[in-house]
Amino acid sequence: MGTFLLILIPLLVGGAILLAIYAVTQLKSEVPSEDREYMDPLPPLLRM
Repeated sequence: MGTFLLILIPLLVGGAILLAIYAVTQLKSEVPSEDREYMDPLPPLLRM
């Protein structure tokens, strides 16, 4: 039982790390890049 846990725990931790890395990369690819070209110009009183 002890050797089984010594093998299982690192495998589960490694799998969790790989899953977290995969999830972060998928989330980054889903978020569109910021495009500020569409924004309306500032009103005259707010311009510097």
